[in-house]
Amino acid sequence: MSEFEKELAKAGGQVVTETARDARKAVSRVFGDAAQELAAMMGDQMRFWRFQHLVAIMEKVERIAAERGLAPEQMKALPFGEAIRVAEAASYEEEPALQELWARLIANAIGDPADGGVQRSFIDLLKSLSPAEAAFLDLLWIHERLWQIRETEERAGLMQGPLKTVVTAWESNPVASQRVSIQNLLRLRCIAVRPPSGVERSLASFATGRSTGAALVQAVKEVMNYISVSVGGTSPGGPSTHIQPLPIPAQPYSLTPLGRALMHACRIDL
Repeated sequence: MSEFEKELAKAGGQVVTETARDARKAVSRVFGDAAQELAAMMGDQMRFWRFQHLVAIMEKVERIAAERGLAPEQMKALPFGEAIRVAEAASYEEEPALQELWARLIANAIGDPADGGVQRSFIDLLKSLSPAEAAFLDLLWIHERLWQIRETEERAGLMQGPLKTVVTAWESNPVASQRVSIQNLLRLRCIAVRPPSGVERSLASFATGRSTGAALVQAVKEVMNYISVSVGGTSPGGPSTHIQPLPIPAQPYSLTPLGRALMHACRIDL
């Protein structure tokens, strides 16, 4: 029995040992020399609970790698410090939807050297997300891809496959939960509210003398409402329609550069 398995055996006996035997190769391959440190972390029932989560994530990583045709020897190990940070944070996650995001983050980092590893900001962001928020980010990411695709068949496949899946996941949440999720994503600066349509045109028309004072007042009201909603508030007349769950593509939200970078790091194969 290896030192890695001995440490795990102390945590939960034979059950842990058998689990470790199946997962050891995958964990060691991804986390390299940090695997021994990870073994020392798993010393009691709480740590075994966390190890089970890590194993579940690694199974997803293996699945993603297999789907991409990535052989085990092609996967590069994460640097020691980076491996510890990722494993420490990811091992607390028990929600399958968020485990999938962690798996995609790890799979992309070990499979594509050009990605440059796992940024610390991405770890902090994933720790702050709920399943509903993960679904909403996926939804906006796929929606952006739709605008970039011109091929009709490819667009249809995307709408019937990944988009349909994430829309279902998002709509399965109560409206109150959706609103809180959107506010948290705004707080994290992962999403932004799109400016009201027509405001620039209205202001430009007024500046050239082709619009009335009433039009200017309306444009200013729209701008003030936009600012209020962007910082998590409501419109003067009550809850804003911006925080209602709207159907894609009528969604008034978009990914920020930070949100887009996170979703690129956790990208799905589309």
